[in-house]
Amino acid sequence: MEELVISPDFKVSFLKQRSLIFLKIYAITGRSEKRDSLDLAQLSPTSSERKSAISWLEGMDLMDGARRLLVEEAFTKIDQNA
Repeated sequence: MEELVISPDFKVSFLKQRSLIFLKIYAITGRSEKRDSLDLAQLSPTSSERKSAISWLEGMDLMDGARRLLVEEAFTKIDQNA
């Protein structure tokens, strides 16, 4: 997360691209909303970012066979539309 300090009383925090990719991949595994795949496609994750996100999910014990399939389908769609 990055923080932009406008003044002592006004700070804005936002996620960087890598965190957004991780969260969108996580969202794809937990719900069925087209916006998650569309958002992920707009983020254009690199191969390295994809592998890191999958490793993160595995480390959190959030990646089983069915979820892996959902993620792989999302990556396939991104690659086909590139």
